[in-house]
Amino acid sequence: MPTPSDADATLGSDPAIEATARRDLSSIGPYRLVKKIGEGGMGQVWLAEQSEPVRRQVALKLIKVGVYDDGVRKRFQAERQSLAMMDHPAISILAVTMR
Repeated sequence: MPTPSDADATLGSDPAIEATARRDLSSIGPYRLVKKIGEGGMGQVWLAEQSEPVRRQVALKLIKVGVYDDGVRKRFQAERQSLAMMDHPAISILAVTMR
């Protein structure tokens, strides 16, 4: 289960997201965080369970506090575009941006 330090490392200054995380560190919107599966310069990647509009497991990337600027936003969008272009039977793509 996520810990307060995990959430602190990934939450930005968005009051709605901060309020949600402070109430329940195990979920963000329709995603329930299961376990951290990676971490890099931009943030963390979590195995999560999406509850709506369909139930499924997803990888959810969270941007670190203090690193979100126009350059990071552009890199994140480029990564999202690269994922959208992938075509392989073992890869299922869903690119959603939450603010």
